[in-house]
Amino acid sequence: MPTMHLGSTQSKTKDDVLQMSQQWIQERLGKAGLSRADFRGIKDGYDPVLLKVDKNGKVTEVWLDEKGKPVSSPKWRKQ
Repeated sequence: MPTMHLGSTQSKTKDDVLQMSQQWIQERLGKAGLSRADFRGIKDGYDPVLLKVDKNGKVTEVWLDEKGKPVSSPKWRKQ
């Protein structure tokens, strides 16, 4: 039986920027029409996470670093 993949996969943009990396997130925040204060408040106040769902509906959190690569735990847990 072939492996089943649910949802989308993390990929790179046409400019070679990995989705969910700090650069990718900040570029999108910049296009969101936020005030400067809101932008500053959000841009460093998050830990990116992918949610993976298997064929049985089990959800697994995959925490990401600033480059969009998996890490063992989010930044806030390391403080």
